[in-house]
Amino acid sequence: MAAGIRAGFMNGIYIFFCPVLSVQMSILNAWLNNAFGIGVIRLDAEHFMQSEILFSAKEKDSLDWDEINRLAEDNRNFKCFLNDLMEDIKVGKAKSRYDRVYEDEETAGRELREKGIIE
Repeated sequence: MAAGIRAGFMNGIYIFFCPVLSVQMSILNAWLNNAFGIGVIRLDAEHFMQSEILFSAKEKDSLDWDEINRLAEDNRNFKCFLNDLMEDIKVGKAKSRYDRVYEDEETAGRELREKGIIE
């Protein structure tokens, strides 16, 4: 699928909001980190500066392309993300739409309330 992408392009961060961390979610987070070097942050939606880093991102020497292809087949959103990522790498800049980065807690809180993520 994306043999031209070097491993260094694939390290990233996964941020999630989950008031109660289940065993299943803990296993998934550990798997993402071990398999792909994905960093995992548990979002504190009320005070995002107090969010918790569960796993730090790390660059992998190689990627499990069979697993990446399986994920892309199972998850349409992931497949779209990979296609956007490959396009951005080809053109040398981020032209695709990714999650917004908030500069301050007040702005983040306002937008999270507007989206109904927090009260």
